[in-house]
Amino acid sequence: MNLAKYLVVLLALAISVGCTQSLLAQGTDLGTIRGTVTDPSGAVIANASVTIADQATGSLRHAETNPRGEYQMFGLPSGTYRVTIAAPGMTAHDITGVVLNGSDTVNANAVLKISGATESVAVTTEAPTIDTADQTISDTITSREVLDLPRDSRDVYSFLYLNPNITQSVGDGTYKFTGFQSYGANFTIDGQRSTSTLDGSPSASEPSLEAVGELNVLSNDFSAEYAGVASVRLATKRGSNQVHGSVFYDNKNSALAGLTIQDQQGIAAAQGTLYPYPSPYFNLNDVASSFGGPIPGLKKTWFFMAYERNFNRGSVQITDQKLPHPSFWTGDFSNLIVDNTLATQPHLPAVPAGVTLTPTEVATDTYCAGWPNCTGTGGQFVKIPSELLNPNVQQLINTYFPKIDPSIAVNTSNGRIGDLFQTLMPSDTTRDLGTLRIDHDFSDRDHVYGVYSEQAFSGGTRLSERLLPASA
Repeated sequence: MNLAKYLVVLLALAISVGCTQSLLAQGTDLGTIRGTVTDPSGAVIANASVTIADQATGSLRHAETNPRGEYQMFGLPSGTYRVTIAAPGMTAHDITGVVLNGSDTVNANAVLKISGATESVAVTTEAPTIDTADQTISDTITSREVLDLPRDSRDVYSFLYLNPNITQSVGDGTYKFTGFQSYGANFTIDGQRSTSTLDGSPSASEPSLEAVGELNVLSNDFSAEYAGVASVRLATKRGSNQVHGSVFYDNKNSALAGLTIQDQQGIAAAQGTLYPYPSPYFNLNDVASSFGGPIPGLKKTWFFMAYERNFNRGSVQITDQKLPHPSFWTGDFSNLIVDNTLATQPHLPAVPAGVTLTPTEVATDTYCAGWPNCTGTGGQFVKIPSELLNPNVQQLINTYFPKIDPSIAVNTSNGRIGDLFQTLMPSDTTRDLGTLRIDHDFSDRDHVYGVYSEQAFSGGTRLSERLLPASA
């Protein structure tokens, strides 16, 4: 199957996705350019020709002014545009640098002068003034800002905290929108709903930062077509007429990092005890690349692809007060004897029937009133002889159980450790992110795109390994 046939299949899938989008998505990620065309006296010019060119791909959209001199072009993806307005006997008017983000509506008005010769006027747009007809508060972070702004993670949603109407909720990756919890917001990626049905947070499906075109937030007074207390819309990057790419590498490790509050608490809790708190450790490596441009041999067709892999070699804090006392793991229950005048001890294991003990084992390893000065047959183990312990179980204990000094205090009522145990366990995780987008223009009014994103996550805490090296 050649490339053209592959494209036909992909476009068919994209059309089906687009149909689903029209049913499921609320609102739109596409913007509008509108304006009014007049002459120097202020009189409106009807039937003026308006051409809107996407400066990235060269795609053209055409419109004409109505009898009131107004024009409006809907359904424009985010990007930078050039608006050319012309009328018979008038100077052509070029407006360049018209930036459109998300579902913004941008005004591009023009005043055409009478001209007896062919000439044109070029204007570069400035920052738009406040739109008094629309009170929506929209905040957009562009692709360049996503890549260049300082950040502490490769999670694109971490940029939401830059919005003054968005604050952290119960932890990292959780949000409050103007005081409401995250389950009141609506998250979308390229118009498709991407909100977790469990708690209303963004789903785990997200593109690499290299593939983010823009992150747009509607947080106040937006129209009813956008559901929820806020609308967070993520758009992937499009290809353009120019072949372009990028390569990215980032490293963050514990060599120059300070201690977290949790680690400081763990070190403080370990002081005065016989088990050390391991040295905190982490090493994060991010590798990413992207590539995009026109598809050779296919007109008005562009692609963009990105891939990212995150390696996270770190540690996970373990806090527990329910662990059994480490002396029990080797069969020593002597710590559970609090009153040796009792006939029997309620927490000591009974000697199973059929187990034969030597006189020395009876005297040293079993309990009787007055222990450890016992004579005669014992009915409870104080210490299980080593030959009765299963060597496979002991190997599993040595491999998987944390290393706790047997001299630690014991809770005699339940056999658990008496102090809060805190330590670090090694953790390895790997995350792969991949995105492919193809855009095609059938005409200036018919456009289609398809986006495929893939994510894979593997790894976790390595309980099979020993603790990290202890601090001095």
